[in-house]
Amino acid sequence: MNQEQIADYLGITRPTFHAIMKRDEAVSDAFRKGKATAIAAIAQSLIQSARDGNTAAQVFFLKTQAGWRETMVVDNTSSDGTMTPKPTLDLSKLSPAALAELGRLSDDADD
Repeated sequence: MNQEQIADYLGITRPTFHAIMKRDEAVSDAFRKGKATAIAAIAQSLIQSARDGNTAAQVFFLKTQAGWRETMVVDNTSSDGTMTPKPTLDLSKLSPAALAELGRLSDDADD
């Protein structure tokens, strides 16, 4: 839960909860550790799903952690230095299977 949800659960305002966290290091530490533990558990689950072949998890992970994007800009500067229009490759039109194949091809290229 976030700070507002915890405050609601305890029946106090968010500013009151924030003041308690500021005043009591143990409360602040417990909140941070709880949040970190939850994030770690979900991240591990996401990674396992990606490893198990869940294409959506794979794409999400690569977008958020590896900088992948839906479109890719290709620089078409000619040999004389003049610029030509830059076409884009729209990966959103590819099926999950095609995206997975691209990922496998990329992995093979790195080996």
